[in-house]
Amino acid sequence: MKTFFLFVAFLIFTSCHNGNTNVSTGNNTIIYDFPVTQIAESEKIDLEIIGINDLMVIDTLLFAFKASGYNDFFEIYSTNNWQYLGKFLSQGRGPDEFLSVQFSQDYFFKDDNLVLWISDGALQKRALLNITQSLRIGRTVCDTIFRITSDCSYFQVNDSMVLLQKYVPGNICLSVQNQHTGQTIQEYLKSYIPKSIPMPLLSMGITRHPEKDLFAGNMLFFNQINVFSSDMKTNFSLSYQPPIDIFETAHLPESDFILYYSSLQVSSEYIYALYVNKKDDLFSHAEGETEIHVFNWKGAPIARIRIPDNIIYFTVDEKHHYIYGLKGNEELYRYKFEI
Repeated sequence: MKTFFLFVAFLIFTSCHNGNTNVSTGNNTIIYDFPVTQIAESEKIDLEIIGINDLMVIDTLLFAFKASGYNDFFEIYSTNNWQYLGKFLSQGRGPDEFLSVQFSQDYFFKDDNLVLWISDGALQKRALLNITQSLRIGRTVCDTIFRITSDCSYFQVNDSMVLLQKYVPGNICLSVQNQHTGQTIQEYLKSYIPKSIPMPLLSMGITRHPEKDLFAGNMLFFNQINVFSSDMKTNFSLSYQPPIDIFETAHLPESDFILYYSSLQVSSEYIYALYVNKKDDLFSHAEGETEIHVFNWKGAPIARIRIPDNIIYFTVDEKHHYIYGLKGNEELYRYKFEI
């Protein structure tokens, strides 16, 4: 009960807050420049993957994700020779089928098998996709499938706990729950914006550290990266250049929203953020370069990598020092980088 009253007091206090600040509750550091700037050369990859929406590289595997489920949700290729290795997760209502798939690079190795957490909000189920066994036998293998009661975005904290990103008008709402019982352990809410404000304004992607209870969140329409743990004992933000005024942005038409950090990729050491800085409605077909901003998990700026193309999704192969980028016309490129 005491926690609840402190929470209400916090909301009353923040209701009078200046809008020219960070969107999170933690301290904000403004980044004005990076110690290193690299200009990457582009190399086109000769793969035609129809309906591709996102990318992920794990070791020597390139995952092409297709949100539509056309010809399955995932196609997998070898980064060594671009050999096609298979397609997995069929669209449907069967035991190993899904109507929609959400994933957040939440993978790990279990008994020498590469596994990936995925969710289906439409069918309300969550699954552990066994990539190694699926590739071995040539069909989808899920180690476990269980029901979920919410269509929120799920992020694994440990074997029993999950972080949920809830969609509440005018708010950023994160909830920590027991995955097996659905019991809410903690909930965090930040609100500066009236409920009448369009939902997309506070959109934030979330990606989990591969080994630790740490998360990075990219604010799509604010020039900010948030870093936090599930208990919020770690909680800080980074703004590239002075923070965008929240209240002023809230009164803009959606057609004037600027897309800043459109997506994240993380490793055990670094956070890679795709900085677009273009109007949202021009995002997928705009011309000109984009940038990858690299930070460490303590918030220090490491490098800015200038990408000569308007890529809309990307992934990082740290082992071989490549960034893979996807353009709006589904063309795939890669870019050599060094840190």
